[in-house]
Amino acid sequence: MERNCDSLRLAKINLSAGSVSIEDVPELGERFFGGRGVDHYLLLQNLKRGVDFLHPENVITVGTGLLVGTGAPGANRCHIASTNALTGGLGSSSAGGAFAIELRRAGIDHLVITGQADIPVYLWIQDDICEIREANWLWGQDTRSTERLLREELGDENVQIACIGPAGENLARVSNVLLSGGRAFGRCGFGSILGAKKLKAIAVRGNGQILPCGTGFEKEGEEATRTVRGSQLLQSLKEHGTTLYATIEGDPYRTAPARNFQKGEPDRRFHVSEFNQFSVKHYSCAACPVGCSQELKVPSGKYPETYIEKIDGDTAEDFGFRLSFTDPVAILKAHERCQLLGLDLDNASGTIAWACECYERGILGKEDTDGLALKFGNEEVILELLEKIAKREGFGDLLADGSKIAAKRIEKGEEYSITIKGQELEESIRPYKGWALGVVVSERGGGHTRGCPLSEFASVGQDANERIWSEEVSERIFGTKNAGETTTYENKAIPVQYYERFHAVLDSIGMCYFMSNWMEPGLLSPKDVAVLVSQALDKDVSEDTLMDTGERIVALGKLFNQVHAGFERNDDYPPARLMNEAIEEGPYKGERLEKAEWDKMLDEYYKVHGWNVENGRISRHNLDLVGLSDLDSLLE
Repeated sequence: MERNCDSLRLAKINLSAGSVSIEDVPELGERFFGGRGVDHYLLLQNLKRGVDFLHPENVITVGTGLLVGTGAPGANRCHIASTNALTGGLGSSSAGGAFAIELRRAGIDHLVITGQADIPVYLWIQDDICEIREANWLWGQDTRSTERLLREELGDENVQIACIGPAGENLARVSNVLLSGGRAFGRCGFGSILGAKKLKAIAVRGNGQILPCGTGFEKEGEEATRTVRGSQLLQSLKEHGTTLYATIEGDPYRTAPARNFQKGEPDRRFHVSEFNQFSVKHYSCAACPVGCSQELKVPSGKYPETYIEKIDGDTAEDFGFRLSFTDPVAILKAHERCQLLGLDLDNASGTIAWACECYERGILGKEDTDGLALKFGNEEVILELLEKIAKREGFGDLLADGSKIAAKRIEKGEEYSITIKGQELEESIRPYKGWALGVVVSERGGGHTRGCPLSEFASVGQDANERIWSEEVSERIFGTKNAGETTTYENKAIPVQYYERFHAVLDSIGMCYFMSNWMEPGLLSPKDVAVLVSQALDKDVSEDTLMDTGERIVALGKLFNQVHAGFERNDDYPPARLMNEAIEEGPYKGERLEKAEWDKMLDEYYKVHGWNVENGRISRHNLDLVGLSDLDSLLE
């Protein structure tokens, strides 16, 4: 079974009716390429206003990208979208591995899932066939057991699986969806949305081939792969994994979200070798020339037989910096527990950090916490609390919906809930002004995977001309000289918009950001990606056309938040603590996000997009300009 990569097949699944229909929608690929763009468009087209995230009428979309399965470097990403369980706005996430490629090979590019099953079910997708199957026997299983049992049932070790754990089954908003290989559709509470629909898992297996339309694609793909393999930075990630970013070797100057953002310096910084000593395997996502993934196993000691399929730098920040774990093995144990339970690392740890601060300030006592001494660094108690959150037991029930909702329920401690649009903030952002802007305006509520410029990092103590993001490089790529200057506010909206558009394209063609010049200037640029897209489609797609498509996709996210959550300018500000309390130690001592400067930066951000500066809203005129006039009625 062979298909051209510009084909786009959509499976509509109604779990209430138990029905599946498949149709071809190539016109959506022409407008958005696939992936995030098509998912967000389908969500806007199918989701009624005012539908709660747990309601059967809520919609989930899952999609692959234009280049997925073609062999293009890093083209392996799968995207998911729905209502955000924590913010009420847009939920959007992307994950690597091999799930997306397997889905395309099975003859399906996108899923639209509605309804609610009467009993637990899973989807089985294989070679143009999509079935809804009973899954009572899987309900209650952790993610690792679910994957093992499904592969045994289906008789194929190569089946790729996306599933929820107990946290999703119990409708915890701080849950996620785990994919084979330890990847995750993180943030946004996707586990609870699947749990409400009683959809335990999606299993896929395909034998088809995805072919580019142009005869020059293979040559251009090989050239792009050589560029990626020539990066010293990516070679470092191949050697050490992405944990490198949270260690002394990765960035000794990086500020930390220590003790729920009370401090900029963590209780302890880590060396990458403290994690890598437990590495048992290095491996790559499908079609990736880098291989930044590691399997880790702790054979003995306090937490013997701890096993992790994939670890990221977030893990060390979440539990090491934010919750003050000083033992790397305890950090690995926390990661494993979250994986098995289907808990989102960032949202679960952020909520616990809020609870720890409330406990230490006397807002919460042992009578509230089931007798737990909930202090920063108390690893055994925090590990126990993860179980309670996933199962909604006792005090864990309060924390299962995130810190903002928890604070409202007890009517105390709201000022210590460090959230963006209602979702936990994961990373320290006070010194990094452009990075901070990208995090705060992200339509999914925090996180750096939209418009955040990595150019601001590791510039302390370096001469401006020695940085890889020098003034010359910055001006060549962005048209402004200061993208590499960490603490300045001026012109930072420009690189933020650049990466919002570029990342929207990458999410829609299914390519990992690590392949791109987000990581360093010499990696793949929009012009390079436009060449690959042109060859894939066998028609000319210019760099400008590519980035215009990115702007169209960004507008979809903005529109969703405006229509379904009513988000405006007031929702694009950092938490008060980060504006009122400066960093007290370290190389960025004294840095905070100043309100007046933030306002100027936010004005500039809205202007570069063409949105209303006073209220931050997108208009019908804006939609028409980016080719979304068919969605004008949503603004009525």
